[in-house]
Amino acid sequence: MRGINEPVLKDYINQLIGSDIRATVLSVKQLIGRMIFNIIGPFIGWINDLYTLQIALFMSGIIFFVPGLVSLFFLRRLKVV
Repeated sequence: MRGINEPVLKDYINQLIGSDIRATVLSVKQLIGRMIFNIIGPFIGWINDLYTLQIALFMSGIIFFVPGLVSLFFLRRLKVV
């Protein structure tokens, strides 16, 4: 997903945001992504150590699917998507 996500979001941000703050917005986007990984990554590793890789990946899918679904709901409600 990251391979698809990155160019699409960068293009979208480049179209929406003015050049005066574009670098800041892209940097904050990267920072938030790294922070999410730093919070969730150890938890997924811990699940993998306790159970199996399959369960850890399943939990990872749930962790990212639920907020994604909520975000999609709000984006549709605001008529962004």
